[in-house]
Amino acid sequence: MKKLAYLLGFLITIGGVGAASASDYLGCQLKYGEYPGVKSLPKPKMVRVSPDSYGPGAPQLTDVKTSIGPLHFEDERAGNRILIKGAEVVLPLEAKEGPIEYGRVYDLKGSLMIAIIKKSANGRPLEIQLLVDKDGQLVKSNVSALMPPPAGHCSLADD
Repeated sequence: MKKLAYLLGFLITIGGVGAASASDYLGCQLKYGEYPGVKSLPKPKMVRVSPDSYGPGAPQLTDVKTSIGPLHFEDERAGNRILIKGAEVVLPLEAKEGPIEYGRVYDLKGSLMIAIIKKSANGRPLEIQLLVDKDGQLVKSNVSALMPPPAGHCSLADD
């Protein structure tokens, strides 16, 4: 009987309890209308922070007009910054290190989904998804390595 209980516990553990599902990822919740208050994603606005992200001579697009105020991206040697109405958004550590290359901003009318592609400190590409409220406060974030992307990851920065 102990062996049966052990086997059952093992099967439940590997069968998905504690495993990430698509709806556990912020990007998937927003993409498929599973995030509270968001039925569908609007057309995104493009952001190009690194001058090399789209080839030589491509213009930087670091300022975005949104319903909650102007959004500005800064890529600095001391760390990346995102400003809303001039106030700095508190970013997760992964978003501060390494250059931001490009991304998209989704204006959710009262909040913003900011999805950026950047290189980590060790050179690996990351997608960072930031959900920011109308006051510029970080509500939720998701950081995913893109090589290879995790199962169930829904990219919002790249199609």
